[in-house]
Amino acid sequence: MKIKAHSFGLAGAITLGMWYSIFMLAIKFRPFATLKFISSTHMIPNLQNLAPYIKITDTAIIAGLAVHLVFGYIFFALIAALYNKLS
Repeated sequence: MKIKAHSFGLAGAITLGMWYSIFMLAIKFRPFATLKFISSTHMIPNLQNLAPYIKITDTAIIAGLAVHLVFGYIFFALIAALYNKLS
């Protein structure tokens, strides 16, 4: 069964962009709680101490989202093309 590389790349990029947006908005509006959650799930001690030093602007969120969408599409489209080639 062949995978449509364009559709798979688009779905992967949208999913990656959605997770990136959720994470960045959580870091922007609740930095202490988000970093405490990350440090507890990944066993990194005292990660929440970095919260006062994190400054996230709206421009940084938009630029990061654009980069994640483009490279996410390229990555997932290449994975689908490689799968189609090997199957």
